[in-house]
Formats: sequence, C-alpha cells, structure tokens
Amino acid sequence: MKKLLVATVTAVLLAVSAVTFAQDLPPVPTVPDNAYAAFIDTYQFAVAKGATAEWRKLEWLAVDTKNSSLYVTSSNLAKAMTDGEGDMQFEETACAAIFSGSYDADMNVSRLELVLPGGALDEANEENACDTEAIAGPDNLFVDPMGGLWIGEDTDGHLNNVLWMWNGTHLKRFATVPLGSEVTGLYIAAGGTLFMNIQQLRCKRHPLEHRPERGRISG
Repeated sequence: MKKLLVATVTAVLLAVSAVTFAQDLPPVPTVPDNAYAAFIDTYQFAVAKGATAEWRKLEWLAVDTKNSSLYVTSSNLAKAMTDGEGDMQFEETACAAIFSGSYDADMNVSRLELVLPGGALDEANEENACDTEAIAGPDNLFVDPMGGLWIGEDTDGHLNNVLWMWNGTHLKRFATVPLGSEVTGLYIAAGGTLFMNIQQLRCKRHPLEHRPERGRISG
C-alpha cells in the first residue's frame, strides 16, 4: 500500500511539474474538461474558460463586502500588460498598480479597472525611484469595515516601505517601516485595532538581517 501511495504522489508531482510554467513562457496544453485541470494548471484552465491571460505579478486580493467589490494588486505592469496587444493597454511601470471590480450575488466579476496607479518611475533616483507620494510595489491589502483600503508595500522603489490607507479618493501615508523591511500581515479587528508585521529581509542596499517584528495600533 505504501509503495502504491508513493507511486501515486510521484505521478501527480510529475504531472504538475510538466504543466507548470512561468508567466513569460509559452503555454502548455491542458485538457479543460479534466476534473483536476483547475487545480493542476489553474492558469491554462482559466484561459480555456475565457479569462484574460495578460496579467503579470498579481500579489494580493481583498474583498470589500460593504461595497460589493474587490481589489487586486499587480506589482509590475510589463510585458503582456503593456505590449499594445490584446485586452490590456497600459503604460509599463515598475511602480505597480491596484485594480478593482464589482461582484454580483454569485461572486462573479466581469471587469477590473485600474483605480490606484503607482507613481512615476525615476531610475536616476537611487533611493526613491518611485514617487514617494504614491504607492509602489503594493503587496498585501486589507479592507476595513468602512470600506477603506489598507495597502502594505514590498518594493525597492521606496527607501522605506509604507503602509497606506486609501478611502477611494484620498491616499494617506499611515506608517513607514525600517530600511530593508516590508509591511505584511495586515488585519483590522472589529473594534478598530490594526495589526501589522514588519518583516525584515536581506536586501541589496541594506544587507542586514533582523528578527521580524509585530505591531498593534489601537484606534
């Protein structure tokens, strides 16, 4: 029985490795009516069902139940999203963007719009290549009970990564974190207490490693 189990697991892993590929590689054929196709090769299964296949570097999704909408981050607008072909026609930027769309009673979303673009890219600026008054590298999101969107950064485009809050109109800087670290683990409790992690990693400019920190802000 153990030999059979090992053989089965090995076969599944080989099947997955055979159809998994990076976003920039040619597609691999998938049988869309296979019962396991959506789990083995989600990307190709979605394409076979008519989904847009040009997305790049999607990082996070957050649902806004107050307004029946959702938000999706793209940390790098490039390649198929900016090649002038297909459904997407955006300007290339490493400063990223956030998209939003409304969902119906069955949680179906038919269209996403760019609602919060990253700032202009200045490659000559070594410390803040992306505009410091705009988002860069949005990595994780959280929607509070009032519909406010909280945005945690993970980017080399800002010297210090930022925790932002966007109310649909105005973008506010709520916190900045130490050099070489990112904002993770966003959560806002029902009473209004905000939880966040400061995850410090090795980076090019500041190659020091520190223990990760946790923070809690009441209000």
